[in-house]
Amino acid sequence: MGRPRSFDDEEVLGRALDVFWSRGYAATSIADLEEAMGIKAGSIYKAFTDKRTLFMRAVELYLRHGQQMTLDAVENLAPREALKSWLYTVAEMATEKPPRGCFAVNCAVELAPHDEAVRRSLRAHDRQMTLLFAELVRRGQRAGELRKGDAALQARHLRLFISGLQVEGKKGLSRAEAKRLVDQFLETLAA
Repeated sequence: MGRPRSFDDEEVLGRALDVFWSRGYAATSIADLEEAMGIKAGSIYKAFTDKRTLFMRAVELYLRHGQQMTLDAVENLAPREALKSWLYTVAEMATEKPPRGCFAVNCAVELAPHDEAVRRSLRAHDRQMTLLFAELVRRGQRAGELRKGDAALQARHLRLFISGLQVEGKKGLSRAEAKRLVDQFLETLAA
């Protein structure tokens, strides 16, 4: 009978996520993970099998938290105000110093071109976020706050705008400029 774990999986997974987010998958070593997670390599392997499995669990954690954060941000606001609030939040996150960007976007750039599991996970998340945004756009259209049109297409456009902000943030986009871009983007959706 083995010893019980002396750590919380979700807590150490969050620490691993921070390392992968800051360094990327390829540049993260087991030694980096040991230091950040506060556990030895043997415990990492016992709990998570290998670096790859740990990484995929970190991706899942990030996507799950991101989706919940989005839902919470738009839940009790009028559609246009919800979009503005969420996009300002994205602009702030995208322009943090140092610029880490969006972990999902980072994974898409580093791994999705040659990693089917990462690509599949990110595409599933994109579909969920597009559905969420499309419903928000439909609510805005019904309320007369957002222009009529294909809500699913507008939601994809919104998702692409968010990804673009996050990439530009990694290149040094200022917070003020990011918010100006958000305001301009919202004008394209206005009724």
